[in-house]
Amino acid sequence: MKVLVIGGTGFIGYHIVLELIKKGHSAGVLALPSPAGTISLPETIETIPCDLNSMNDNQLSDILSGYETFVFAAGADDRSLPDKPAYRFFEKANVVPLVRLINLAKPAGMKAGLVMGSYFTYFNRTWPDLQLAEHHPYIRSRLVQQRSGFQAAGNDFRLMFLELPFIFGSMPGRKPLWTPLLSYLNSPWPVFCPKGGTAVVSVKTIAAAAVEALLNGKNGGCYPVGEENQTWKSLFSDLLVHLKRRPVTYLLPDCILRLVLKLTWMVHRIRGKESGLDFRYLPDILLRKAFLPVDHDSSPLQFQRFGMEEAFRDTLSGAGYYQKE
Repeated sequence: MKVLVIGGTGFIGYHIVLELIKKGHSAGVLALPSPAGTISLPETIETIPCDLNSMNDNQLSDILSGYETFVFAAGADDRSLPDKPAYRFFEKANVVPLVRLINLAKPAGMKAGLVMGSYFTYFNRTWPDLQLAEHHPYIRSRLVQQRSGFQAAGNDFRLMFLELPFIFGSMPGRKPLWTPLLSYLNSPWPVFCPKGGTAVVSVKTIAAAAVEALLNGKNGGCYPVGEENQTWKSLFSDLLVHLKRRPVTYLLPDCILRLVLKLTWMVHRIRGKESGLDFRYLPDILLRKAFLPVDHDSSPLQFQRFGMEEAFRDTLSGAGYYQKE
């Protein structure tokens, strides 16, 4: 299998490339240029340092024609804070490039594509009462990305999505996304958390799931990939243990959480910004248990699970906290 990984120098894409090579497949990378020496990929991998959106259709088609399938591991996530209205930003980053990619991939001879998505689309289906896509621009963009992608793919192109929760792990040359949280947990301040919870997953497990989906996934498949379900309290406690701190956490009162996030939303509004997750409605998510199916035997995809202990250690090591004994 010959796979073009779009965003292959990013956190998830990097690990997918390594997993493809480990399993004996060929991989190429199309990604934004990285500072020299920050990302180390095997020399056998063709790397095209270019912005997907800056290429014309002929240039992109020429590249796509050399591959059987693609992984779309690019786009914008919910941490982005664009100018209002935020949906335009997320649509441009997540929806438009994927539809264009599919429309060019099919005549170029590609047979399949896999998108690294968000578990918020899973909860948009399972929590209809929260109206997630209506309230949150980022979640709306992910939902439209799925719908528009499947429409563009039709019946003659196999398109799939992995619906991903919070991800742990590390990669060379970059600090983990969890570094700010680890700094807080490692500070002398008391540790507060909401009463809800979330699914978590190792980035290596995602890479294994991605290769399995490329081989055996079904057209129209939306596959949630979780490794463990944890309350915020248990997750913070696990990280505190790895930081060699007492795992003492305090539940933040719901009213305080809502007040703080409402004030943050007001500050963003004054500055002309809009978050991908609307802070007025974010407590409705944080106070629930955003858990995914984690029973490996019942999963439609069968792949190796690497475990959260290793992922936690890799995260702390990448952030400069974990020291091997």
